[in-house]
Amino acid sequence: SIAPSAARLPANVPSFHIGLGPSGETPEVRLFRLSGAAAAPVDVVVEPIGAPTSGLRVRPAALFPGFAYRFEYERWCSEAAAIETQHFEATHEAPLPRSLGALAASGLRETRSDATGAFGYAFELTFALSDEMTPWAETYDLEVLVDGRSRAGDPWLLRKGEQPFELAACVDGSRAESRRVVVVARPAGFEAPPLTTSPLVLEAICPNARPSLGPQDPATPETAAASAPGGCALGTHGSLFDFPSTFLISALAAWRRRRRRPAH
Repeated sequence: SIAPSAARLPANVPSFHIGLGPSGETPEVRLFRLSGAAAAPVDVVVEPIGAPTSGLRVRPAALFPGFAYRFEYERWCSEAAAIETQHFEATHEAPLPRSLGALAASGLRETRSDATGAFGYAFELTFALSDEMTPWAETYDLEVLVDGRSRAGDPWLLRKGEQPFELAACVDGSRAESRRVVVVARPAGFEAPPLTTSPLVLEAICPNARPSLGPQDPATPETAAASAPGGCALGTHGSLFDFPSTFLISALAAWRRRRRRPAH
């Protein structure tokens, strides 16, 4: 397909990108401006990208806000070429973004797996696009990096802003953890500098005790501690044999023995 691929694009989108055929074939690309049933051709400049060529850059002569457009291009299936179409609407021009947005995180909270019932800990992260990024959100590929490593699946959550996402904590065997999180945005189909959020550094002091099990939970404290995530040093909170209760029972028993001892 042609990138960027979105239902609405700013009229000043710099260019589009399309890949070559499976054997390096150069696809023919046409662009039309739609008005009712009429389709008027739009001039485009098509030029190879890279050496050796990795694809084609497609530059429209002009796009006008409020109009619908249709790309027609060749797509190869096995040895045969088929004509594919891709539609979008041009919106008002907008300056290319210089800022991406901001990350924020909640405090460490307890989680529980619906599938296994195992307890864990996580930060809840939210991401807000900057105002200047909002018109271009569908034209950038977003990536979440945690300590320099990519997290698969998160970009869709971030781009659509539908819900926060979780970052697991207390899983590496230590009592304290530090995570560095950034979001990187790279343009899809045109040339522009990548954008990066300011790093968000998360510090976790892993709890040493888990909240008491509810009455509906059949697990015992001993089994709950065994299923807790390894890095949180979770204890068996609520055991009948912890030090304070054992000390009180012993003291009460000694006091009763002294009262029952016969006088000499």
